[in-house]
Amino acid sequence: MSLQVFRDRLQHQKAKGKPNTIFPEGCYGASNAPLVFVGPSPGGGNTDTAYSERASDGDGAYWNFEFKEPFEEWSNGFRTSLKPIVETMLQIPLAEGANKLFAFINFDWIQNPDSSKVPSVRINEGKEIVLSVLKEVNPKIIVALDARAYQALVQVIEKDYCLVDLKKQNVRVRTASSNSFHREVKAHLIVGHGELSGTVFLKSLQHPARIYNADYAERVSITLRKAYEAVVNSEELCVILE
Repeated sequence: MSLQVFRDRLQHQKAKGKPNTIFPEGCYGASNAPLVFVGPSPGGGNTDTAYSERASDGDGAYWNFEFKEPFEEWSNGFRTSLKPIVETMLQIPLAEGANKLFAFINFDWIQNPDSSKVPSVRINEGKEIVLSVLKEVNPKIIVALDARAYQALVQVIEKDYCLVDLKKQNVRVRTASSNSFHREVKAHLIVGHGELSGTVFLKSLQHPARIYNADYAERVSITLRKAYEAVVNSEELCVILE
């Protein structure tokens, strides 16, 4: 897939007026983002935040807008990891518009600092909403932020599409620990009839909010980019990063 596809989205924002896209509560970023991150829920807040119904008309659908908040105001993990991930995936620096080309979509809409404690009932409740937003945005790359988001996305996507796995991979990527390694990357091509056909679906090696080391962030970024390229080109994935 040509990198021009990503830059074309940026040019479209500059040339066209803002569309009538409305994101539901818990989703925010570019309305035509080629890169979409999907998580269980917005971070922050408290694990016991009171329940409230999801607003269908949030104000998080941006257009030709520099989405700087995740790089400047979110948690230390995001501030460390998100810039290299976004720039490496899109091959566009933030200063040249990469901060206008990504979005976050969440199954849940209530802030929770611990994704493992997001109620399953709300994950399930958000599945159709996540699929609907993904189809409207029509990204070229979907990155599940953690295992819960990945598992829920597999269920959502496989309702309408097929997932084609990497045929072969040789992965050894050091984590933040000197003697621990990632040995596998979840990477798929979405195939079928509809808006998401041809989109690459990946799972991040680690949730960006939990990446506090710049070198580790770089290794995660490079691995995700190589996985994307391997899926697009139907090639073996080979990543050795010590």
